[in-house]
Amino acid sequence: MPRLRSLLIALLVMCAGASVRAIDPGCGGLTATFHPFLSEARACICGPDLEHLSVTLRKPLKLAAACQLDWGDTTHPIDLRAERVSLDHYTARGNYPRGALFLLGDLTLVGRVRFTAVTGVGTFEFSADGGTLREAEIAAGAEMKSLRLFDYSKELRTALEAQGLGDQECVDADASIQLSNVMVILGDTDEAGSIPIQYTVRRMGKFQRCAQR
Repeated sequence: MPRLRSLLIALLVMCAGASVRAIDPGCGGLTATFHPFLSEARACICGPDLEHLSVTLRKPLKLAAACQLDWGDTTHPIDLRAERVSLDHYTARGNYPRGALFLLGDLTLVGRVRFTAVTGVGTFEFSADGGTLREAEIAAGAEMKSLRLFDYSKELRTALEAQGLGDQECVDADASIQLSNVMVILGDTDEAGSIPIQYTVRRMGKFQRCAQR
């Protein structure tokens, strides 16, 4: 889904260069930043119209924007001004929205970091005890059950290699991370998942091979 990949890039660039708290709460700042990458000028919804979109989140996370929501058909986007949508449940037909969410808030989470390598490409994923972005166990919205960690500082990779585990296909470790703001991409795509805009590893245990646990 190239449009969501471009949207993610725009979000990361925006948040790296300016404080998220400076964004116009009416969504003007978000929309102006995304506009060159979006298929529609009004692809992001913020403010009062978000009352029609329900989603249970771990406090203090708050939904700041919902972008490019649809039911799998990009020619018929979801209009939150006319339609009420829940991200806590599948529809009666088993459908779930695609699109992107922008969550504001600072969290410190305790859980586990897992490294998996598929076809030579390694990825880090974090799952918090008692739920990651949600405190309750909710079947719908699997994209919010863990965080994809982009190891820009190479801190996680360095820890792996220091323990001689950099060539393993799957290892995990106890960890605590502090994060600020989250981008959630909904849908059955390679890009789907939750990505913290900023995060810091506060505590890291020793990595162990996944098969040993």
